[in-house]
Amino acid sequence: NTSIISNAIDGLFVGYDNRLRPYFGGPPLNISVYMSVVSFSTVYEKDMEFSLDVFFKQAWRDPRLRHSAKMPFILPGSQKEKFWIPDTFFLNVKTARFHQVPAANTRIVVTPDGDIELSERLTVSASCRMDLRMYPLDQQTCVLEILSYSFDINDIDYRWKAKEDLIILDGEMNEFELKDSRGERKQKSRSCTGTYTHLVAKFVFRRRLAYSFIQIYSPTFLIVVLSWLSFWISKDAVPARVALGITTVLTIVTLMGSLRNSVPKVSYIKAIDLYLIVSFIFVFGTLLEYIAV
Repeated sequence: NTSIISNAIDGLFVGYDNRLRPYFGGPPLNISVYMSVVSFSTVYEKDMEFSLDVFFKQAWRDPRLRHSAKMPFILPGSQKEKFWIPDTFFLNVKTARFHQVPAANTRIVVTPDGDIELSERLTVSASCRMDLRMYPLDQQTCVLEILSYSFDINDIDYRWKAKEDLIILDGEMNEFELKDSRGERKQKSRSCTGTYTHLVAKFVFRRRLAYSFIQIYSPTFLIVVLSWLSFWISKDAVPARVALGITTVLTIVTLMGSLRNSVPKVSYIKAIDLYLIVSFIFVFGTLLEYIAV
């Protein structure tokens, strides 16, 4: 009967203090975490970040919320403020947004034993340190670091839920392919504040070569071949040879400039830089050959 269920829900919070964690003053609270990745928005090397849309779920036991009903309660996100909620955060996050359309994408489940499951949907953009030495033949490993802001290992112990830690619903991307994903657990020290349980969601991306082949490798190769056509032009046809040489040099310089604007400024040479430098030497060499001969 509906009234019995309503009374049971209201009775959950009688004498309940949501300012105190479960088992306050006792052993650490075990929190199981699992993530479902709905999609990856982008892996953006210029800003060294990646974005993903996830269902983020946390589960723990709060014995204060045991109830006599023989079925779990499913409550909307509007009831979230009544519960004690762990202050979980993403250490390397840049921006994050909870989904609110058409309503808050939050779900709370309370079982008769006091087990709580909090499920939320959010979009996260996080920093990702990338090594671009092999660009565009590179493979990048990006992580999402999860831990508590206030509670150290004496209060909260995070663990990935067995066999369901990291689920990829859609790993398709235009520029990258997802090669691997896994959840890891470690301890992380923060100076002056203690040691915290630290979960890491790790994603390995490999760049698709098709875009670079079409936009960079093929045009550059054709420019080099075009510059070599001057060898078959009579040395007496000065305007034709000079115009062809200067045009190909300017074209490859423009191509190098456009690429420079699409990748971050790094202090090392990338694989694509070597390719373009060698191509530029071949193109510029055609002009030097004409001057020497």
